[in-house]
Amino acid sequence: MYEIMFTAAPFIILTTGIILAILSISWRRSTQAVSLIALITFFLATCSAFGWLTNPPESLLNLLSIDPLASYFSLALLLSCLALVIIAYSDDWQQSGHGDEWYVLLLLSALGGLTLVSASHVASLFLGLELLSIPLYAMMGYRKLDERSLEAALKYLIMASVAAGFLLMGFALIYVATGTLNLADMSQHASTGVSRLGMGLIVVAFGFKLALAPFHFWAPEVYDGVPLKTMIFVATASKVATIAVFIRLFLSAGFVEATPIFHSVLLLASLSAVIAGWSLLFEKRFLRILAYSSTVHMAYWISMAVFAKSNPLPTILFLFGYLPAVFTIGASLLWARALREPVQTLDDFLGLAKRHRILGLAFTIGILSLLGMPLSAGFVIKFVSIEAILSAGFGWCVGFLVLGSILSLVGYFKWVRDMWSTAKNAPIHLPTYVDFRVKGIACLGALLVILFGVLPGLVAGYF
Repeated sequence: MYEIMFTAAPFIILTTGIILAILSISWRRSTQAVSLIALITFFLATCSAFGWLTNPPESLLNLLSIDPLASYFSLALLLSCLALVIIAYSDDWQQSGHGDEWYVLLLLSALGGLTLVSASHVASLFLGLELLSIPLYAMMGYRKLDERSLEAALKYLIMASVAAGFLLMGFALIYVATGTLNLADMSQHASTGVSRLGMGLIVVAFGFKLALAPFHFWAPEVYDGVPLKTMIFVATASKVATIAVFIRLFLSAGFVEATPIFHSVLLLASLSAVIAGWSLLFEKRFLRILAYSSTVHMAYWISMAVFAKSNPLPTILFLFGYLPAVFTIGASLLWARALREPVQTLDDFLGLAKRHRILGLAFTIGILSLLGMPLSAGFVIKFVSIEAILSAGFGWCVGFLVLGSILSLVGYFKWVRDMWSTAKNAPIHLPTYVDFRVKGIACLGALLVILFGVLPGLVAGYF
């Protein structure tokens, strides 16, 4: 009994936090109080999840599998949510006293992500996916008077619904072929035609969820339209949970044994990198560029997912390169907005680093890491990714991925160049207060990016 409670501790803590947050809102509306409950909940859940690293793999109710994959990705998800709660309160909208329910939605979505990461059965997988997605719709459209936010939420709702339909149909076909809904047992009949058709539909569903080309058109609208704190969640914790279950399908559900599916995923990743990199060249709004950059990174990540059965290390290391860079940029955007810098178009970035040196430095480090420049975490994870794919004999896939990165480099260059240039008519900003937590996360993220880039052995040696 006690062993089960210890194993399920992160789920129990998150559920308790959700109940306490709802009770707190029903008693008195206070963004501060609910944000504190969320902060404590994520901190305790993160601490309890560290216990999974030292325990042997376990199964909960034959629905959840607490194995190394679930342990590392759950920790990444919970740490992302913890960092997000720390910086989210600085948002202007929340300071006006309308942000308490957003934290409840965040807790609910995080619980869904945690369930998704550990899912070993179709029932728990779909439950986790919907529990992750449904609160996310409300988080995106939380600003009811913002038309762009509502439009983005509606687009995401439609695309997510379509993806859920593909996912259910795919698993239904696999069930017809295998007679089981347990992911580990599906591999026994992976070679049948019906099973492969189901796998193809599931890959399409995850293409929607991960914004892979040609299913990525919703991503720029969502990144640019939703509240910034919600965008950070979509780019980090949501992607971590979805990638984790995608990897699990290739580890245990027989997807890697289905050769057409194996090659289709690599082709999808290759096209995603090139199409997103090309689209990035012509964008004039920074958050839309960040969306395309995320698609390029997802292309790298799913390329490694197909080889996770033989070499799982690159997929885990990717967490340490991708997440700090995104949080550095996300916190820097909140920092800039607190300084009344719009940071939306290229003109807004003109001379930004000259006016705010530390902010500009953090921004630059985050962008250079996403581009995979040497001495950054992004360089390490892309080098490890390319090495893993080349060693498997898929040089053509590496060529497309590198081309996507080169196009991203060209697209981002003008933003970094203008940020460090001198504006002719620089706007005058009155002194404003910037929450120290936002500065702290931005600087900590930049430090982690450099530390992992200079000393990758510190992280790689742990595994």
